[in-house]
Amino acid sequence: MNLIYLTGLLGVFLIGLLAWRQAVVGSLVLAVFEGALRKWVFPEAHQWVYLGKDMLLLGAYAGFLVRRPAVRERPLPAHPATAPLVALGLLTLAQLANPSLPSFQVGLFGIRSYLIYVPLLYVVSAVFPHPESLRKFWNRYLVLAVVPLTLGILQFGAPPGSVLNRYAWQDETTPSSIAVLAGYGPRVTGTFSYISGYTVYLRVLFLVGLSTLLWGPKTPLSRLLWIFLGGVLANIWMTGSRGVLILLAASALILVLLIFRLQGQRGLRSVVLMCVGLPIITLMTERVFPEAYQGFLERTWHTQDTPGRIAGIVTGPLWALNEAGLFGYGVGSTHQALAFLAPDASPVPPAEGELERIVLELGPLGLMLVLWARFLVTLRLWRAVWASRGTPLQPYVVIAFLYSLMSWPGPLMFNHTAHLFYWFMAGTALISVKKV
Repeated sequence: MNLIYLTGLLGVFLIGLLAWRQAVVGSLVLAVFEGALRKWVFPEAHQWVYLGKDMLLLGAYAGFLVRRPAVRERPLPAHPATAPLVALGLLTLAQLANPSLPSFQVGLFGIRSYLIYVPLLYVVSAVFPHPESLRKFWNRYLVLAVVPLTLGILQFGAPPGSVLNRYAWQDETTPSSIAVLAGYGPRVTGTFSYISGYTVYLRVLFLVGLSTLLWGPKTPLSRLLWIFLGGVLANIWMTGSRGVLILLAASALILVLLIFRLQGQRGLRSVVLMCVGLPIITLMTERVFPEAYQGFLERTWHTQDTPGRIAGIVTGPLWALNEAGLFGYGVGSTHQALAFLAPDASPVPPAEGELERIVLELGPLGLMLVLWARFLVTLRLWRAVWASRGTPLQPYVVIAFLYSLMSWPGPLMFNHTAHLFYWFMAGTALISVKKV
């Protein structure tokens, strides 16, 4: 059976190699439905399905590199983050020799977590050579989102023991195994394997939908975007995730400042539209889904760990440095897959925050390289925001800038959905604004 799955992964790699542009787009689509395949279609092979998107992208990367000499272009487009990313890659490889590493397989899986989506930084601009192609992609992606959004609403209305409510690693569904939102209904996952991936996706949908509403062409159909945003907001409540709402509120505030900075008084209409429209859809969504709204509020009131989590962004890495020393326990040593790859390994000190987990795995040098790369990605996107001023690319670069800014303390290496979107959006900074 394993041979069949390996053959299937090889076939997926060849598809990516032969149709690398379509494979990059396909990986974004597969990111939405991968969890559904793991939960309901191939539950017995859910770990192999998890690797399918990665194999598709590896094939796409190979196809991209093969194509570059044929068009007489440098192997990779220039980007300021290349140097720290190369250094990070060398550090993760060196970590395979770390004597504290639980196993070699764990190390390989850890390298995958850090690096598998990084090449999208260079590939995206070749997949979308001009802003119009990127605009069409995001429009279709919003239409596709109707499926998981509708499923999320159905999941909330179904009992926790329903087949609709399960996680990718569960052999069977029992009510006690499903997270519940303050007794009002199950915390929904949509088509994703778990809540954390779905909340990342909802954040992306909200940012893209809002920017399309503000900057896109004004047509009768564009008004449907308000209903779309209401559906996204309702699903956020049904996940019970407070973090995504905090990040979206911060993004909206920064977006207001950006609009005034980029457009001056001309941006007043967009700001008014957003400041009036968002409270209205919040009120309407509350009326349509009162139980989801009330459950979200009660979970927020009863869980008072938000200040501690914010403080942990600073205190966590300091604690981890004291635990792991200069070289850490090895790349991948804190990953959730450790239980499957090395069940008999000595336990690593438990940690939840991403930054402290990076320190535990790679030591302080690894954290410095990760933060350096993220800073340069954000800086390059900021420059792209100004370079794309007044062009069709601007709204999508603004989205990418906001997403990268909000991802600084967030989980990327240990949330493959967030990591995929991060590097995909980072690549939009290299799309030429001269080609239309």
